[in-house]
Amino acid sequence: LTVNPAARLPLECLQDGKGRLIICNLQPTPRDLKASMRLFADADTLMSMLMRELQVPVPDWSVQRRIRLLKSANSSNEALVRLEPLDSLGNQLSHLKSVRVSSNSIIDREPFDVPLGADLELTFFGHFASRRFV
Repeated sequence: LTVNPAARLPLECLQDGKGRLIICNLQPTPRDLKASMRLFADADTLMSMLMRELQVPVPDWSVQRRIRLLKSANSSNEALVRLEPLDSLGNQLSHLKSVRVSSNSIIDREPFDVPLGADLELTFFGHFASRRFV
């Protein structure tokens, strides 16, 4: 509740005087004094309990990452493959941290251009308990 414009959204419910603001966060926030209720808790735990009480099923969620492979070439006209990280909707999203190429070199920034036919080890940024993929 500190980064705008998102930090202003909770206060919109209070503008007409009819809304109530409930804040669930592990740390204090700048909006705590405006809240009708303040819960120092993990949001996932709170929402799981609330959905269970409301008898609303919560579907399983998993990270979906995509990598588009594009033909490319270097200045020596050597065939390359460009790895282009994408989100689940096809938008460019940098979720690749590094690419180890054939166990001897590491590319740690975009563009991820690798020789055609090389063995790759992909390391993703550490979101959502990510693991490395070979």
